Amino acid sequence: MRLYYVARKIGKADLIKDELFKASFKHGVNVFDPGIINYLARSLGMHKEFQKEKDQKWVNQLIKDGERKAALYGVSGTPTVVIQYALKMDIGPYGTMADFVKKVPETIADLMQ
Repeated sequence: MRLYYVARKIGKADLIKDELFKASFKHGVNVFDPGIINYLARSLGMHKEFQKEKDQKWVNQLIKDGERKAALYGVSGTPTVVIQYALKMDIGPYGTMADFVKKVPETIADLMQ
């Protein structure tokens, strides 16, 4: 998450989100491994910014906020989408976040029947 938060700050959130998703769900890479995170930061041209910002107070606060929300909603893995504070969906089987978003209306229509 640290890499994502730093990427978001410098305008590369979409890029890193897609790369983290591909690394984890397409290639089976452990994206929580610091070596993998550093590799991604370097290969995506944000190593300097990541090293400077990753342990800053604002990043630590976002991590704490995320942990609190995960506990509140009972989220134990990623990616998970929480809809209306109640429905949790694992989006891994959809392939990409974009593919998941395309299917949300269909999924909600099915749930409403």
